[in-house]
Amino acid sequence: MFNSRNLSFILVLLAFLATGMVMAQSDSAAIAGTRAIGGEKVIVSDTSEPHSPRKATILSAVCPGAGQIYNKKYWKLPLVYGGIGVSIYLGVRYGNDYRYWREEYRLAVDGDPDSNGDYTGILSEAAIRDNRDTYRRWMELSYITAGLFYVLQIVDANVDAHLMEFDVSDDLSLRWEPHTELAALTNQPTVGLRLQLRLK
Repeated sequence: MFNSRNLSFILVLLAFLATGMVMAQSDSAAIAGTRAIGGEKVIVSDTSEPHSPRKATILSAVCPGAGQIYNKKYWKLPLVYGGIGVSIYLGVRYGNDYRYWREEYRLAVDGDPDSNGDYTGILSEAAIRDNRDTYRRWMELSYITAGLFYVLQIVDANVDAHLMEFDVSDDLSLRWEPHTELAALTNQPTVGLRLQLRLK
């Protein structure tokens, strides 16, 4: 029988498998080659249009995992489909169990000796009620988890799409220099230190 411990084990297993895929994945930014312009090598991308975070977000909202495909982050698909799929599966399973125990509880408390459930007289009314409430809680948590996976994969697609255009070149410089400015309260010059990061 599935419970929250089994769900956690399955999600950890999926994360472990996806981590293995990350090790084998090449960089998602496709590079056509380098070209010399003015004595400097410039990386030329083979994409003709800019990467759109809006498009990635809409694709993920319409079809879970489509934003990850658009971002070329294929290794995240098992996490998206595994997380949503396992959560929905458990929600359906626990929903069936909840409806079964709800009917058992109804038969146990209706006062009619001719309508007995499978566990009437075997389990107390309180035990049957506890089983009903437990499966209802597990069903609700499973559907909430599925919703969280759905929302997280939309956020992930949006963030990944924004980072596709992020400059991660090694040509960075950090410079510090003395700096003077007027103090807000006294309007007198004060001496300080300014750090400046430049992307060349």
